[in-house]
Amino acid sequence: MPKKPRPTLPFPFLGDHPSRCISCGYDLAGVAGKCPECGIRIDGEPGAVYIAGVPKFEDPNPWRRAAFIILAVAATLLSQFFFLIGVLVGFLISLLVLAGVLIAVFAFVVTSRSKKRSIERITFTRAGIGRAAWGREFGDVFIPWRGDEVVEPKSVGTVWQHLTIKTPKVGGLFHSIFECGFRCRREELIWIRHAIQSMAHDEPLPEPPIPTEPNPETTQPGPNTIDT
Repeated sequence: MPKKPRPTLPFPFLGDHPSRCISCGYDLAGVAGKCPECGIRIDGEPGAVYIAGVPKFEDPNPWRRAAFIILAVAATLLSQFFFLIGVLVGFLISLLVLAGVLIAVFAFVVTSRSKKRSIERITFTRAGIGRAAWGREFGDVFIPWRGDEVVEPKSVGTVWQHLTIKTPKVGGLFHSIFECGFRCRREELIWIRHAIQSMAHDEPLPEPPIPTEPNPETTQPGPNTIDT
């Protein structure tokens, strides 16, 4: 079978407000001010900053990791103190328990699959962050702004960078609310930081050194998915 063509990934650009609400997907044609469905803000100029990126993977089943760690520790302790446990409760029982734990650990390893993170269309507006699968206008992830976010971009290559958005916690610590790798020229990183932080703090955006619409000449093929 022929391979599916890889998507073209634009550099960050300024654009109009999304045609659908980034929180609930409501059609915003002819709507101003607030979304009639969920009430998030949809005004303010410019409309949005768009980037193509790969958000950090978040394990939907964190209990699996905790259970695996517990089983691994149990298997280690049972193997180390096998004879002592055998003397106390019987070698047959200790052997069966150890075998059961080892089988459970093996089952966890076998059923664990390599997770794939897809390229996403990430939208930053004055309401928050919207995430959607590449090629779609609306996704199922929306992160509203609190107003105290700190944006930290980091250069990791010529056209592929890293972005972290944090909120302060008690004691001078920070909590990461969004993290991704994204396609961006190195010289645009400072503007990206100021632009996203201005969106979060509802401040005027800096003068943009980036296009106000995607330029087909600057797009390049990107991966469909990235293994983790």
